Amino acid sequence: MADKKTFLYQADAVAFGGNITLPFHEVLEGQATCALSIHGGYSQAHVENYRFKNFFSFGSARSQAIGNYSEADKAYFSMASVCIEKINVMDMITCDRIISRVSAMYPNQENPSEVQITPLGCSFENLRIDGKPIHVQLATSLFNQYPTFSSLITDRGMEALSSLSLGQNKGQLTSYSMVSNDADFGFKDHVLEIPQFGSVRLARLFCSYNVRRVSMLEVTLGCPGEGEGTFGGAAGGGNPWP
Repeated sequence: MADKKTFLYQADAVAFGGNITLPFHEVLEGQATCALSIHGGYSQAHVENYRFKNFFSFGSARSQAIGNYSEADKAYFSMASVCIEKINVMDMITCDRIISRVSAMYPNQENPSEVQITPLGCSFENLRIDGKPIHVQLATSLFNQYPTFSSLITDRGMEALSSLSLGQNKGQLTSYSMVSNDADFGFKDHVLEIPQFGSVRLARLFCSYNVRRVSMLEVTLGCPGEGEGTFGGAAGGGNPWP
């Protein structure tokens, strides 16, 4: 390992966080949060029976972040994941289980490629909105075909992911919906508007040069309460140094 390059690990996970602005103001502290130091290692967190009044609740959440160097594979690896069970948002949105997962690999070689990052392992189990079952199809295997940022922004990558794209900022950040069938459930531009409740986004993926971040369930409350809550955030990647 004497020739091993220096690598700055990045991996973090948070089960839930948000804020309420009406009928009162309150910041909702992040739950089951964990993160790696730049030297890698292991971090984990676990929360049981969370409830914020009758707005947001979950039965349990566990998160972990791992970063290490594999001598066998001659590569650096990092991973962040979170599993949340028995989610409830004002009895309008329920889900038995949400898993968010991001893993990254960076080869230790003389002319290494970029960090390769994939969201494989993300899932929803028994998601219901307004009592209706939502059978989500996630395009995680498609994103696995474009694991580097450079591959995402090639003509081929942009064409393959065009229907899932949520916009691009000067080539430095791209964002996608990982849900390939949300139009089946009334989503428009990957957002579901619910009258007298608010809006819902599912499984957003944010990609920059050496980091990918997943946000699995985002709820914006419109009325009678106002605020935001996000379930299942995970990010992974890292940077060679110097």
